[in-house]
Amino acid sequence: METPYPREKQPPHQPGEILCFFIRHAEAHPAVDGDDAARPLTKSGRHDARDIFSVLARTAPDIGAIFTSPLLRARETAELLASALRLEQEPEITPLLASGGPASDWIDLLRRHKNLPPCAAAVGHEPILGGWLSELCFASGQAVLMKKCAIARVRIRWGGGAAHAELEGLYQPGFMRKIARF
Repeated sequence: METPYPREKQPPHQPGEILCFFIRHAEAHPAVDGDDAARPLTKSGRHDARDIFSVLARTAPDIGAIFTSPLLRARETAELLASALRLEQEPEITPLLASGGPASDWIDLLRRHKNLPPCAAAVGHEPILGGWLSELCFASGQAVLMKKCAIARVRIRWGGGAAHAELEGLYQPGFMRKIARF
């Protein structure tokens, strides 16, 4: 069964590119008193995230940074990811992953980042992530569906002008849970 690239078969990193894992937050409790930003993960969401991120930790290249939405459910998901990856660096909070905007705003954030590693993860929400995947990889107005705790592997390249992106894999949580059992 194919996984998101065994470590020994990673494509080489080039200047002006990043391998980005877009990750939708895990399952969260419903909003209480209308406070959507304060929704914590459910017990099931935490369990799913741990299982799925254990697979990612075994198969993904060395993720050097995690960006996250400021909303609680995304921050908690990002913390579980950092733990699975044994990443000492705290996830970097960016409102862009909660507010959306065009994918070019995400590319601008990456270009301006002072210590951008060759591989990073971005933990956020739907429909933002699905819209960015569509815009970056397919130049389409139709969003890509990302279920809770889904992972999209995208190689993004930029030069002087526009960015180019290639979707290398979209791993829905059911598929990742099956791999975690092996």
